Amino acid sequence: MRYTVEGPTERLIIHSEENLGDAVFNTNCGTITLDPFVFFGHKVMILTGSHDPHEFIHDRAHTWPKYQDNHIHLKQGVWVASGAIVLGPCVIGEHSVVAAGAVVLPGEYPDKVILGGNPAKIIKEIE
Repeated sequence: MRYTVEGPTERLIIHSEENLGDAVFNTNCGTITLDPFVFFGHKVMILTGSHDPHEFIHDRAHTWPKYQDNHIHLKQGVWVASGAIVLGPCVIGEHSVVAAGAVVLPGEYPDKVILGGNPAKIIKEIE
């Protein structure tokens, strides 16, 4: 295992650890579920956690919002390319691709699409 988990490890549900590389998973504010055949490029970040923008100085840096519903679900066959960031709450549909360097904002994304850019948008459907 080369990946890192920041937060409760029981909130990371992985159906296959085969191709997760050096990813960072933040489970502080929700559960992350990776269905079978999900795989990653290098330096991927999957983040449920956040900080409270209404706090300042020490409190902002060292406290997390109390909500625990920033869940992330990457459905079967999702490919997250190198340097991409996925922010919760988020669902990415089956066999979709997150392009290298993309920043996926909270939302629900359909099956078989390519998401790219910052913020990520659907740039192509996969036939």
